[in-house]
Amino acid sequence: MPDIKGIRGGKELNDDERARLFTHGLHEEGIFYNRLHFFLVFESLLFAAAVAGGSERPSPSFVGFVCILGLIVSVMWWYAQVNKLILLKVLEERCLQAFAEFRESVDLADDRRLLGTWSSNRFLAHAFPVLFLIAWGFLFYARFWPGG
Repeated sequence: MPDIKGIRGGKELNDDERARLFTHGLHEEGIFYNRLHFFLVFESLLFAAAVAGGSERPSPSFVGFVCILGLIVSVMWWYAQVNKLILLKVLEERCLQAFAEFRESVDLADDRRLLGTWSSNRFLAHAFPVLFLIAWGFLFYARFWPGG
């Protein structure tokens, strides 16, 4: 990582700073997955509510509102996950510089990835929000398009 705005590379950190850097990376990864779980459960329950609606034929206004809410939440989720992913990637890059054994492990994992450079974090940050956007769009279409 080049010297940007006085930011030191991983090799320039002392042992305490390296430990804090690695701990920060673990903390942010925990937040990434906690947020993923929260949104996945929230979106799933919201989708179930839109489909079930508490009756055999829920009112169009209820389904429309829930679909719009679901679309908005999906976009917010996608934005939040991608921003957290950016921080995770920066911390990973710094840890790759600071810890040779970490770099070796990541290099070995990269060699075995099915989708090249797409890590599971990158895949999850994009895949679930996009899938829910598609599902919300389909539900909205199926409910409001003539003949749906």
